[in-house]
Amino acid sequence: SEALHFYGKRIRSFATLKDCTHPTPKRHNRAVALLKAQEHEQLISVVPKQCYIFVLDERGQTLSSQKLASCMETATMQCSTVAFLVGGPDGHTPVAYDCADKIIALSAFTLPHILAKIILYEQVYRALSIINQHPYHR
Repeated sequence: SEALHFYGKRIRSFATLKDCTHPTPKRHNRAVALLKAQEHEQLISVVPKQCYIFVLDERGQTLSSQKLASCMETATMQCSTVAFLVGGPDGHTPVAYDCADKIIALSAFTLPHILAKIILYEQVYRALSIINQHPYHR
């Protein structure tokens, strides 16, 4: 998406960005728990061992842009890498919530994956601009 490219480029002016997107497993009347477990394995397989993990969930804590910046700054003091896990259409497994350092919501709405990523990228860029005292966030 053009928006992901736009914000991804801006994020890269402050930090390294690695986007690991996996195709959603085909549903074909398979058990939701099995699908979520498969999606979690795909997600967690690319997360470094020493990493601060934000899990995105509509029931998570809603943060202001300033608060997200503060959380990200604190996270990078604890770990050099930060990961944001965006779940599939059925959400995350209990294991994902257990491994999360923080569970946050972009919105109380259930968002399509691409829209969630666009909002996430913009908010990560905004948080990085706040941390770096860049004028983007006014």
